[in-house]
Amino acid sequence: MRVGCMHKRSLLGAPLLIALVVMGLLLGAFSFASVAQAADRWTDITDDQWVQIYGITAAEAASAADGYTDGRFGPFDPVTRGQFAKMAVDGFAIATANPVTPTFSDTPRNSTFYIWVEGGVRAGVISGYQDGTFRPFNTIARQQCNNILGSYLSGEEIDSRQGIQGSSGFYPSLAAWFAAEGEAQLSQFADGSSVLTVHRPGTAYLIMRGVLLGSVQGAVKYLSPANTLARAQAVAMIVRTRDVASSFAPIPVPTVTLLNPAQGTVDGGNQVVITGTNFVGVTSVTFGGNPVKA
Repeated sequence: MRVGCMHKRSLLGAPLLIALVVMGLLLGAFSFASVAQAADRWTDITDDQWVQIYGITAAEAASAADGYTDGRFGPFDPVTRGQFAKMAVDGFAIATANPVTPTFSDTPRNSTFYIWVEGGVRAGVISGYQDGTFRPFNTIARQQCNNILGSYLSGEEIDSRQGIQGSSGFYPSLAAWFAAEGEAQLSQFADGSSVLTVHRPGTAYLIMRGVLLGSVQGAVKYLSPANTLARAQAVAMIVRTRDVASSFAPIPVPTVTLLNPAQGTVDGGNQVVITGTNFVGVTSVTFGGNPVKA
């Protein structure tokens, strides 16, 4: 009886043990599947590398640039002027254009980048050379990129705020800001003086706004303005420029709450104290269209 009882329990326990093992296998498979990560967007740069190296996500990069048809992005490939035009127009959500007459003699309507180049021209983001060419397959230097993005971003700030807010004042144009504060920005870099004159305002402005970071060797910072720009660097610059542009909030309109005195003689010459709010960036005051001397 004792042996039979033991045998009976073993028979009853076997199916239960098998069921538990099978359930454990199923749960293990389910857990593995649940933690599996999605594949990286491109085969030659991981989604994590976009964040770690360039400070942007793969999704943000994809909003400004396509990869190659073989699944690569080509992060270290030099970017051409045509590719950069497409990146900028797509990244800034600028409308493409398809005019009947091309702007540039070497970028006809059947050109790969035609609608993006023309869209950039219409938006004032893209320009060509003095001989009427765009040279879409030439590589683009870093300082050329800086000039394009700096001009675009400063224009966005001026449109939003009616001027540029610098560290020492408020300026009506990029040229005015650069004349007052720009050289100090470039002097932070060992090779800042080598930036060509035409590209200096845009480059300095990007530095001030935190878009252009440069590279560091030891304790020395460099811009490397004449170096060719790589595809991943170009995308990162465009995304950072877009992020800064989205942060520009319009400066509130000045409001006058009190004039003391509220009246004066017709001949003028009265001293008036104006009380109000939002006077940041105000450069002049008029009464009846007549300018007031500060």
